[in-house]
Amino acid sequence: MAKVLDLPLVWVVLGQVSPQVGVVWGLSVEQIEPTLLPQSLLVADEAIFLANIENYDQHYPGVKSSNFLESFDLCFLAALPLKTGNGNRFGTLFLADRRVREFSSEHRSMVLEFASLLVEVLELKLVTARSVEVEAALRDSEAEMRALFAALKDVILVLNSEGRYLKIAPTNPRLLHISEDEKLGKTLHEIFPQQQADMFLSLVRYTLASQQTVSAEYSLSIEGEEVWFSTNITPLSEDTVVWVARDVTEQQQAEEALQQSVAQIRLIMDSVPARIAYVDREQHYRFVNHQYEEWFQIPAEEIVGKHMRELLGEPIYQGCLPAIETVLSGQQVIYEDNMISIKGKEHYFQVTFTPHFREQEVLGFYVLVQDITEIKFAEAVLRSNEERFRALIQDLQVGILVQGADAEILLCNRAAIDLLGVTEEQLLGRTSFDPTWNVIHEDGSVFPGATHPVPQAIATGKSVKNVIMGVYRPSMGDRVWLLVNAEPRLTAEGRVAQVICSFSDITAYKQSQAELSALFAALDDVILVVDAGGRYLKIAPTDPNLLYKPAPDLIGKRAHEVFPPALADYFVGQVRLALESKQRIQTEYSLQIGDREVWFSASISPLSDSTAIWVARDITQQKQAEVVLRQSNEELEAKVQERTAELERVRAQEQELAELKARFITTASHEFRTPLTVILTSAELLKREDIQWTDEKRMKYLQRIQDAIRSLTLIMNDIFTISKVEAGKLGFMPTPLNLESFCQDLLDDLQFQVARQYQLKLNYDRTLTHICLDETLLWQILTNLLSNAIKYSPQGSRIDLDIHQQDSAVVFTIRDQGIGIPEQDMPYLFESFHRGSNVGTISGTGLGLTIVRRCVELHGGSITVESAVGAGTTFTVIIPINQEVGQA
Repeated sequence: MAKVLDLPLVWVVLGQVSPQVGVVWGLSVEQIEPTLLPQSLLVADEAIFLANIENYDQHYPGVKSSNFLESFDLCFLAALPLKTGNGNRFGTLFLADRRVREFSSEHRSMVLEFASLLVEVLELKLVTARSVEVEAALRDSEAEMRALFAALKDVILVLNSEGRYLKIAPTNPRLLHISEDEKLGKTLHEIFPQQQADMFLSLVRYTLASQQTVSAEYSLSIEGEEVWFSTNITPLSEDTVVWVARDVTEQQQAEEALQQSVAQIRLIMDSVPARIAYVDREQHYRFVNHQYEEWFQIPAEEIVGKHMRELLGEPIYQGCLPAIETVLSGQQVIYEDNMISIKGKEHYFQVTFTPHFREQEVLGFYVLVQDITEIKFAEAVLRSNEERFRALIQDLQVGILVQGADAEILLCNRAAIDLLGVTEEQLLGRTSFDPTWNVIHEDGSVFPGATHPVPQAIATGKSVKNVIMGVYRPSMGDRVWLLVNAEPRLTAEGRVAQVICSFSDITAYKQSQAELSALFAALDDVILVVDAGGRYLKIAPTDPNLLYKPAPDLIGKRAHEVFPPALADYFVGQVRLALESKQRIQTEYSLQIGDREVWFSASISPLSDSTAIWVARDITQQKQAEVVLRQSNEELEAKVQERTAELERVRAQEQELAELKARFITTASHEFRTPLTVILTSAELLKREDIQWTDEKRMKYLQRIQDAIRSLTLIMNDIFTISKVEAGKLGFMPTPLNLESFCQDLLDDLQFQVARQYQLKLNYDRTLTHICLDETLLWQILTNLLSNAIKYSPQGSRIDLDIHQQDSAVVFTIRDQGIGIPEQDMPYLFESFHRGSNVGTISGTGLGLTIVRRCVELHGGSITVESAVGAGTTFTVIIPINQEVGQA
């Protein structure tokens, strides 16, 4: 052993270098770092000697080339692992010298024996040192434990297998179910209810049986509040456990709130009409919404975790791969694609890949797939419609210009090119108020560009109609007169996108005005325009000898200011009869003009809802002849009276049949005949070249034609509406509606039409708000009922429209003081073409109430009627409020 100790050895135990090294090599311990020694030797599991180092070099690299050995010019001799009796390694015995020595077998035995003794000595030393360290650590640990208990907020308990409290750590007393003194020594069943105590005791016994830590969560009511605990129960011995419980109430509440948030987010994601997914960096799905499941017909749990290639298929995946690579590089990608669905239908999509970053690192990306099939189809339809629109306007006989929001001309048809005398290239890009056109008014004054129809339509967003403009045509050196209309096309936001400008050539019409004036001068008839109150509005320049007073004394005055009361009443009554019936009225009367009585045959025809044209012809000579003839006839009639009595009875029967036939024909045709007659008469007059027309007369007849066309349009609308009703194609589109304003506007329009002949009264319940009805159908209902009330009521009577709420419905009551409805007509009241037996000569188609009933039914409402002949009629309409499309 002494020989071994004479060797210049270095031993390393638990990372410490032996002090002997300084004696042998003249080095201090501080100069030697154990980490400089060959590390492969310090972890070797068996002894290594110089003799077999060559064999170990491949397993223990760095031995020969150790920096430590080279630094001190040392040579390796041997290395032995130092292990305790139970095999735990705690160091290495390392030998080196300044020269290489050969180790004999005796030397090796001595080294091994020394290593064994060294292990025993060091183990004893380690045990002693560790005992001292453990005692010190226990003292430190006890102090730390006290401080730890004081700082802890957890509940720490020691219980035995019977559930008895043995110890309670002095931690947070607020979290104890009862005080520490009340718990110690008691069992769980003495403190908690049976069911809860059984649960706690089962946890204790399961922990003791398994000898493993058991985790659980539970709640207790402490001072009236529910407190949640997360507990770990760990065995201390075969019969005791330590129970550590932490207050997790806030965590529990946060988790519940998080779960609610996650559920809400999931609900929102599932409600979005698009497919949404999240894909990680390895291209595996981590989240998909319900639309993703629907598209692939695969549950979400089967999609999550799949690679995109597996779900999409190789062809589609390869198509997406460039976009995937781009988004994983940190850039958003948006592109469009088409795909065949599971059901075999082609769909178009807009796909958006958005990268998900964390500290500039792409963790994955979001996928948003929106179905744009309908948009694509709509674009195709729009293109097709635009092509059809272009083709359509080319065939129109009126000039058409499509102008942009800055009034620049975008599109024109052949008629516009011909009327303006330019080429298409010269027209496109210009504006309709280009100074080259030199536009003027009818009186010859300059027509400022800002007041032209198109700029006005752009400025107001409203239609501009029937504007007469004189436009100079440079290429032809003349001026053409145009009747211009401008119709704006608005965007969804209400901005003007385009304006459709239409115009027709009225140059010939302007030239015929002078001829029309000459025609009036040649006529013997008296031609007047009067309003519903009998006021003279216009007098044609015909024979002044047939006027009751000179024309300047008549213009602007009412009949009652000109004629005796009885005669004035008669004249006004005839005008109102024509306006109400919307038919031409024939009458005869006489006036004392100068010193002679003049007889007239008059025709009164409506020009508009409030004006009529009165054409009177002198029939004085005819009347005088009739007097003579009448006297002769009276003598003859006296002779044959008796002989014709029986024939009269037969004629009366035939006349009754003829009247029935006439009523049928009248009902079917008068609504068309009267407007067509007005149009034909006015057009023939305007067409005559021998009449010089004034501007006022020309506009009067044009207005008459327009009113007649409007009347025909309303009749056709009724016919079209009833055809839709019969075909079941009448639509129902409820929208929010200001009901009071709607009804007041409707009554104002009707009041304007009837002037002061009737009193129209609205009684509205102002508590009615948030109404949702179909405005078009409601207009049909109220217009027909109110128009009937006016039509069948005596002049000067009152018509009431009452509106109030009844439960969840709005009630409309229309009450008049008219002729009433006979009881025998009530069952057939809402049948098409049926009219009351007491309507007499009052016009009508018999369609209005049929339309009303269907419009009410589309609202899911009801209509009832109460009436008595001669006492008036009351219609009651009940409609549910705030409906949606399809609800009725």
